[in-house]
Amino acid sequence: MDSRDIDDAQDLDQAVRTISLWARDTDNFTQIVSRWLQCPVEYVLLSQSRRTVTEEHATALDIPIDSVALHRHGLLQVTSPGSPIVVADVRATVVERRLSPSAQEALRQGKIPLGVVLGEYRLRRHTRAVTPTAEEDCQGQQALRVKATLTTAGELVAVVDETIYRRLLNYWGTPPGHQIEERKEA
Repeated sequence: MDSRDIDDAQDLDQAVRTISLWARDTDNFTQIVSRWLQCPVEYVLLSQSRRTVTEEHATALDIPIDSVALHRHGLLQVTSPGSPIVVADVRATVVERRLSPSAQEALRQGKIPLGVVLGEYRLRRHTRAVTPTAEEDCQGQQALRVKATLTTAGELVAVVDETIYRRLLNYWGTPPGHQIEERKEA
């Protein structure tokens, strides 16, 4: 399998700078992940529930702290021989009452990424922070955390927290139509 392997610190730094710039200049996170890999990515919804917002999200969304909002947690993954490879974790807190009935229904179905659902509603993404990290979780080694708010027609509708995994940076420019394989990290 052909892939660009990011082994040395200079290449990794360049990859982090590039994808950070892309994350700051996009209205659709899923599209930048797909663009990076040069192949389609699949969104998989892990959970979706209504619950009270955190203080941080209430402030970002300009809503009372005791407000209830839709919380979505999903993964972006690529298909590989054997099993899918998770390249990003995506979490969103959505103020449903600020969305059209059709957007609310599409979200309830849970099959489509938030950015795609809101894309036809003059969606704008406002990246607040892109932070390097070397933490590890059940999906693997993290590389970046991205925080953003989403607006439609100028109204705040969601806060998103995204985690980009190191394995995504390892496959910069995988040719279209090729599958990526998990690289065993030493």
